[in-house]
Order: sequence, then C-alpha cells, then structure tokens
Amino acid sequence: MAHALDSTSADVDRKTSLSEWNARLNKTQSMMLLENHPNPIIRFEEQQRQRIIIALANPAGKIVADVGCEKGAISKVLAKSCKKIYCMDIDSNMLAMAKKEIPSDNAEFIVTDAQNIMLPDNSVDVTVSACTLPHLPNPKKGFDELIRITKPSGRIIIHVPNENFILAIKKLLRAFGLSFILGPLSPTLAPGHLHIFSRKKLLEIANGKCFIEKISSNPPFFTGIFAVLKPIKND
Repeated sequence: MAHALDSTSADVDRKTSLSEWNARLNKTQSMMLLENHPNPIIRFEEQQRQRIIIALANPAGKIVADVGCEKGAISKVLAKSCKKIYCMDIDSNMLAMAKKEIPSDNAEFIVTDAQNIMLPDNSVDVTVSACTLPHLPNPKKGFDELIRITKPSGRIIIHVPNENFILAIKKLLRAFGLSFILGPLSPTLAPGHLHIFSRKKLLEIANGKCFIEKISSNPPFFTGIFAVLKPIKND
C-alpha cells in the first residue's frame, strides 16, 4: 500500500529532488527523534532496534555497507569490528554528522541514492538497510541494489517498521486521548514513509531474489520487522 507524498513532504518527482526532499525531512523527522525522545519506552524501542540490527549484521572482519546510515548510530558500532564500512546516505548533512561520529580509518563516506548505490557489484559481505526502503519512491529498485552490491556469499540485513501494527497502536492512543505520549512523532503515518511495509510485502519483494535465513519482529511491542537474507546470484 503506497502513501502519496503530501504537500508538506513535496512531490519528489515534480517539485524537488529526492536528495532535497530527504534533507528537508531530516531536519525534523530523522531517527534522532526516537533516540532522544522524552518517553523512555520509545527510546527503549529505538535502542532495541539498533541492537538487533547490529547483532544480525555480525560484522567482524567483514566489508560492510550501511545504506541510509543517517548520522551513523549503527555504523559507529559496526565500524569497531568490521574490516571496512561504507557509510552511505543521500543527505550530505547527515553524512557529515556521521563522519564526526565515526573517526575510523576503515570507514568511507559516500553520498548516494539508495536506488542507485555508488558501489560495484558484489563488493560487500554484509549490507545493512535500516528503515530505508519505506522512504524510497521505488523500494523494489532499492532492494535490487542491495542484492547487486552484496557478494554471493554475503548477507543482507533488512529492517522496516511494522507499519500496520504501529498505526494500530497510534489509533488506540488517539481513541483514549493519549497521543501526547508520542510527543513530536506523528499520530498517523510517519512523514517520509512513502510505502507501508509488512512482513508479507517484504517477502513479496524478496521472492525469487533471496533466500530467507531469518525474519522476526521485536517483542513486546513488535514495532519492527527484521530479516536476514542471502542473495540469489545468477551465473
């Protein structure tokens, strides 16, 4: 189910470029809203999300790509044990923040569109895409790019929000007059989420392109969907 860009988000096809749209969105709606949220439960959810992705990546000695890294909260941890990490985001301002957070000799910072990743085919062992696919005008193209840059023996770590479940929670909060709990977060679909992802939608996109090693959610609130995929490469 697609969510059309509204007038506040801008039409990335006609009114502004994708990079400009992301930069504007990140000024008020980056993942830092969750990291620094006044509600400890929401902060816990974000911390748990990051821990799960890092554990699934298991980057020791590997070449890693973090596609859509924002300010590098996950990349910073991955960089400590991986052989090399490509920190990539379409927003150059976010990437500049990441560079300050990750003063590592094994980190390279690349401004790139996740639908056209500036890396060669089969160049990384572990590819991480954390809450990036819902922001893309064409998530299937973005998914194909993740496969393209990942080695045949590599792994792709995907996280997408469990959007239908999140929307149900928000609806319940509104019904009981508790939307204030969300603070600066949207009481409806998050700005910038162009597509509503579910486990079914993720599996449909991956069908025939990847082996599913693991797919799960995060109790107790099940706000995220996490998958470990092995790319299927044609000879």
